[in-house]
Amino acid sequence: MPSSLWGGALTIGLAGLLFGSVAVLVMQMLGAPPFGGQAYAMFKGVYGALVTLALQPVMVFAALRHRIPV
Repeated sequence: MPSSLWGGALTIGLAGLLFGSVAVLVMQMLGAPPFGGQAYAMFKGVYGALVTLALQPVMVFAALRHRIPV
């Protein structure tokens, strides 16, 4: 993780872009059918949870690195 705030933000953004691109690529390769409303909501929830699990620790460590001493 870069030590600068903007570098860390860029790293996290690129990681999210990578995860999203991989998810779309895998779905296209598997021949995923079009989503209905309920299936889309389920996919969006699962994807959001997985991205949160992957990126949340990185964001917490980046925030702690830049904390202001009290």
